[in-house]
Amino acid sequence: MTCDNHLATVLQKNSLRAFVRRNLIFLLPIVILCTPPAIILAWSGESFCDLEEVISQLNSRPTLIGFSYNEQNYGYLKHRRLTTLPRQSVVALGSSRVLAFRKEMFVSSFYNAGYTVSPITEFREFLTVVPTSHHPDILLIGLDQWMFNTEWLSRPTSRTSSDWTENTSQSLQKGFKSIRKLYKDVVRGKVRPAQLNAEASITCVGLNAVCNRIGFRNDGSFSYGNHVTKLLQAGSTGEDFQFPQIRRFVGADRVDSQAVEEVRELLNYCAENGIYVIAFVPPLMDALYDQMEQSGEHGYLAQIGDEVRPLFLEHGFEYYEFQSMASCGSDDTEAIDSFHGSDVTYLKMLLRMLDQRSRLNEFTDRQQLVDDLDDRRSRYCVYAD
Repeated sequence: MTCDNHLATVLQKNSLRAFVRRNLIFLLPIVILCTPPAIILAWSGESFCDLEEVISQLNSRPTLIGFSYNEQNYGYLKHRRLTTLPRQSVVALGSSRVLAFRKEMFVSSFYNAGYTVSPITEFREFLTVVPTSHHPDILLIGLDQWMFNTEWLSRPTSRTSSDWTENTSQSLQKGFKSIRKLYKDVVRGKVRPAQLNAEASITCVGLNAVCNRIGFRNDGSFSYGNHVTKLLQAGSTGEDFQFPQIRRFVGADRVDSQAVEEVRELLNYCAENGIYVIAFVPPLMDALYDQMEQSGEHGYLAQIGDEVRPLFLEHGFEYYEFQSMASCGSDDTEAIDSFHGSDVTYLKMLLRMLDQRSRLNEFTDRQQLVDDLDDRRSRYCVYAD
C-alpha cells in the first residue's frame, strides 16, 4: 500500500510538472509579445503608472499629460489637481471647448478644469464633489450649444462622480487593453519608433504627449501640439469635421426645457455657495454656423440666450454669446476645427467680455492681453507651450 501511495504521489508531481511546462510553453509567446508594448506604455506613462505621482510633481516641473488610450484618467486628473492646488480665483469648467483659456491670460490664480463636463447636469455634479474650501471666486463656464438640444441630450451617459474621484490609472485590465491598441497603432503607422525617441523640452506623460506633443498643461489648458504645426504647414483652416456626420449638430426647433431648469439649479447652487458665475456660448466655425442657420433646422440656437440670460441676470451673474467665430472678432483661419477655437480666438473672446465690463477685469490686465495678442506666435497660438 505504501509503495502504491508513493507511486501515486510521484505520478501526480510529474503530471503537475508537465502541466506547468505546457502552460509555460503556451504563455511564453504571449509574454514575448506583450513585454515590448508594456514597457513602452509604462515608460511613456500611458498605462501601468500611478497618475497620483504625476500630479504631485506638477508644481515643480512643466508637464504635458496626453493619453492616447486612457482619456478616462482626465476626470481624476482635473478633480485631483483642482482640490490639491490652493483655492483658485478663477476656474474654467466645461467640455473641451473651454480648454483654450490659459493662466497667462489672468493676473490672479487660474485653473482650467475643462474636459470634465458633457451634459449640462454635470456642472453641478462636479461642483458637489469639490470641497467648498476650493470653490473659486469666479466660475467661467462654457455652455455648448448642444447642451440645450433635446436630440443630443437623449443619448445615454454613464459618467458618475467616481469618474472624477477614483484613480484607476494603474488598472491592469485597462493596461492590457492598451497593449492591443498600441499594436494596432504601430501597424497603422500612427505610432512610430522615431516619435518615441524625439526630444522634448518638458516632461511628457502619455503616448499622445510623447508622440504628438498633445495634452494638458500644468494649468489644465490644452496644447494641440503637432496638430497645430500640421495646420500651419498645410496653410488651411481646421475644418476636419463634417457637419452631417456629427450627432451634436442634429436639428432641434426648441431649447430643451430640462436643460434650462438645470441652469437654474446650477446658478442657485453657485449663489448659495458664494461662487460668481460667468457663462459663455463658445463659437462654431463661421462656415458651420452659417450652414446650420441656413438649414432652418436649428431654431433652438437663437433661443438659448432668451431662455437662460434672465436666469443669470436674476443672480447678478454674467452671460455672453459667441455663437460664431465672427461674433468674437475671430475667423475660421483661427479655428482648430469646426467647434474649437484657438488660443487667439479665446483671447479675443476674453477681451470682448472685458469690454462689456465683466468682473473678469479684476483678474486680468487688459492692456497686457492686447499686447500679447499683437505679439502672438501664430494665428493659433498666443503664448509658448
